[in-house]
Amino acid sequence: MAAQTEALAKVDTLLKELWQLRDAFFASDAKQKNDAVAAKIQEIVTLIPDGAPKARAAYLKGRALDAVESYSEEANQSLEKAVKLAPDLVEAWAALGHCLWKKPDLHEAKNCYEKAVEKRPTAEALRGLSVLSRTHDTRKSTPEQDGAFHDASVTHARAACKLDSEEGESWYTLGNAHLRRYFSQGRSGRNSVDLLMAMKVFEKAEACYAKASRPVTTLEGQWGNPDLRLSRGLARRHVEDYAGAIDDFREAHKLDPSLNAGVMAEDLERWVKRVADLWERNAALKAKQRQKLEEKLYTMKEPAGYKNTELSQLKEATASSDAKHFASSPNAGKCLSLVVALELRRGGSVPPDAFLCFAWDGDKCSCVALSVYDVDCKRLAPGAVLTALDPVVVDVGTSVKYKTVQVQTASKLLHDGNPLPRVLKGWASSEGRK
Repeated sequence: MAAQTEALAKVDTLLKELWQLRDAFFASDAKQKNDAVAAKIQEIVTLIPDGAPKARAAYLKGRALDAVESYSEEANQSLEKAVKLAPDLVEAWAALGHCLWKKPDLHEAKNCYEKAVEKRPTAEALRGLSVLSRTHDTRKSTPEQDGAFHDASVTHARAACKLDSEEGESWYTLGNAHLRRYFSQGRSGRNSVDLLMAMKVFEKAEACYAKASRPVTTLEGQWGNPDLRLSRGLARRHVEDYAGAIDDFREAHKLDPSLNAGVMAEDLERWVKRVADLWERNAALKAKQRQKLEEKLYTMKEPAGYKNTELSQLKEATASSDAKHFASSPNAGKCLSLVVALELRRGGSVPPDAFLCFAWDGDKCSCVALSVYDVDCKRLAPGAVLTALDPVVVDVGTSVKYKTVQVQTASKLLHDGNPLPRVLKGWASSEGRK
């Protein structure tokens, strides 16, 4: 009996190492890693003692076989056997949920995670529930249902973090839950609190990953989570912390080139350089063209309750990694008159819509970028006269910088004195891997 207990303990240790190698190690040679994973699976299956409890043995075998990248029918059969023999074996229910997720049978996978949590909540089962709670067809759900799905996702991830506050994967799942809720379309729009929480939680996840103990491996590569860096890079790009976004995209690419994050970093660098160049050259307009646009600012009137302010008199923020500038309101009660000079980007897959404008700056007009979120910008052609309410002026860029006025809600941007229509866009964020 003592020998069997020792053998099972060794298998448990090897199983933990197997999944760490599978999920958290990114080898320079993918084939070598796949070979190492396959060898570890075979070692575990071979070491399961013949006299072990049948349910326990079936779980260990199924969990090991499920470590292959694709769906394994043999793993599915072993795990189904385990839960049939021992319905209270929580680890087996969670493992079966993961296996079915890859099949993919998302409905049954979610049922398995729910059964595991009903019997005894575990971080793994709660993380699975968090992701699957928000995995649904938005074409068949109402905004209220979407909101409930994302609320459940955050709740499950938070519960996983409470079970083990040092588990980086749980914090990463919570960060993604907040980020997905922010990016989802809701009846009341986006809540920047979710964005701030995501950035804070991603930082916690990184700290936990850095402290985690890892098994010894002879493979060349790095431990890490490229999906975290990609998710945070997307969030940083969204708030125009371009230096932080480029850094995250590059790190994600180093760990896993298949994520295409290197291309994202290059595209973003080109974008910043292009905008900064046009900003420095006053939208590349000739003097007469500028004068014609600037004349439109003479007749601008202050909206009720607001004081028209020149660009240089507005408080500025710096795009930061914690995204706090995105939730700031340093110029409440003030407004800035703008005239559109050049459309840079509108209606694309990468937010925000962007324009170059002119605004009064002392005794002259200066060029400033305009970043617009969730607003129908069809009317913002060159020559359009705008008023930004409670303007947030941000220094963005990398080694080259420029100023932009960020407008996050339609009610804060007036065209000919009237708010522009609101349009919520469902932007993508990284979901990670199974």
